[in-house]
Amino acid sequence: MTAELNDEGIAAKPPFSGRKAQMFPQLTPAQIARLQAVATHSRISKGQILAEPGDRHRPMLVVLSGSIEVVQPGMNGEVLVVVHTAGSFTGEMSTLQGIGSLVRARVRDAGEVLVIAEDRLRTVIQTDSDLSELFMRAFILRRVGLIASQAGDVILLGSSYSAGTLRLQQFLTRNAFPYVNLDVNTDPSVQTLLERFHIKADEVPVVLCRGEVVLKNPSNEEVAACLGMNQQIDDDRIRDVIVVGAGPSGLAAAVYAASEGLDVLVLETGTPGGQAGSSSKIENYLGFPTGISGLALAGRARVQAQKFGAEIRTAYSALKLNCDERPYAVELCHGNAVRARAIIIATGAEYRQLAIENASRFLGTGIYYAATATEARRCEMKEVIVVGGGNSAGQCGLSREQVPPRAPPGSIQGAGRLHVSLSHPPYRRNSQHHAAHGHRDHVARGRRTAGTRGVEDGAGLRPPNARDRSRLSHDGRRTQYTLVERLHRAERQRIRANGR
Repeated sequence: MTAELNDEGIAAKPPFSGRKAQMFPQLTPAQIARLQAVATHSRISKGQILAEPGDRHRPMLVVLSGSIEVVQPGMNGEVLVVVHTAGSFTGEMSTLQGIGSLVRARVRDAGEVLVIAEDRLRTVIQTDSDLSELFMRAFILRRVGLIASQAGDVILLGSSYSAGTLRLQQFLTRNAFPYVNLDVNTDPSVQTLLERFHIKADEVPVVLCRGEVVLKNPSNEEVAACLGMNQQIDDDRIRDVIVVGAGPSGLAAAVYAASEGLDVLVLETGTPGGQAGSSSKIENYLGFPTGISGLALAGRARVQAQKFGAEIRTAYSALKLNCDERPYAVELCHGNAVRARAIIIATGAEYRQLAIENASRFLGTGIYYAATATEARRCEMKEVIVVGGGNSAGQCGLSREQVPPRAPPGSIQGAGRLHVSLSHPPYRRNSQHHAAHGHRDHVARGRRTAGTRGVEDGAGLRPPNARDRSRLSHDGRRTQYTLVERLHRAERQRIRANGR
């Protein structure tokens, strides 16, 4: 069954209905004239396939006449993304990165296009500030739109009780890769897929790649290879800089080095963003006064590095550094090695885990060291215990309190019952370890919990012996302190009480 194709695509749907001009802008005659210098002309014929999912190194096309329809193939047919007409251009982030395409591009009406190769497109983005801003904004919004559409030919069959399913959800989500998530325990359409691909329920998680390849409980490396998530890189080339680790510091190093014209390769075992990528919101990062999620911060940094030509490999482990010869060599998990004149090691740190017997048995199935939307969905309408009193724990508690539950009118708006257990001292600045342990329960209000320093009041943690003072919000109304602010106040009171 194929979706009916018309001129309405993802830009006409919420939340992008007001951003069509940014997602699919029209180039002016002057802008098209500037692109003529780096492009070649080509005729296109009706029905011609210009790109298929998984195709690499596709050029960007500027439509001069005729039209091109872009669709997302799926298990139930095609979903229209957009119809490009004269003045518009094709492509999204994978076009700039040289990795596998996410969509199918097909000529609807014959005409003529400008063909801009990948290397020349990067040159335009690095040298023409006007076109750079226009292209980058459009590419980023198009990728966000593809993710939000919850369509495509990559399907994850898993279970909310499976740690392997959570691992793959995190890997795909943090790599900004669109996929369809189906739970074998709750989704009625799963049985048809299980029978079609001869999959047993106990073999999950399973990833269906492009509707053809079946990966049973795959590693992150296998998924990345099947979906073409990494650039095809010449391992024999000697680079200027190799960065090991794609957390905030590693990506920053890649941006600075690549922007100076250096040949940069970034190696990341897991997903870009590192530990910061697992934060629901970061409010103390320079340049973001309203805060930013760790996922968004990592995504922007990755795009910025690739804009300047840095090559990034995800799910690619560096095993050994050989300093006995020059240039230096980094041995990789696949047996080969890459060489560079300089090596930057930005492997970061690992969060501290709970020192509880058998805690590892429940990792990813009830105990989580992150508080993103992926983990929040697993804890919906359940009792949650947040262990730790640092920034991450405060943000976890605050984000949980802001999730609206399916509750009757007049009840407290909180996603299940929340307990916050503070470390000693009660607030440890910049603590990154946090865990949520879910149990099914209802919303609790105004009760004290054993072992918890503070009182739940339905809106957050109220420190003991603290006055409930209100403050003025941005619009002049009186409002109560947020959970994070209350944690800060509790720490200041502790310091004053101890005379420190």
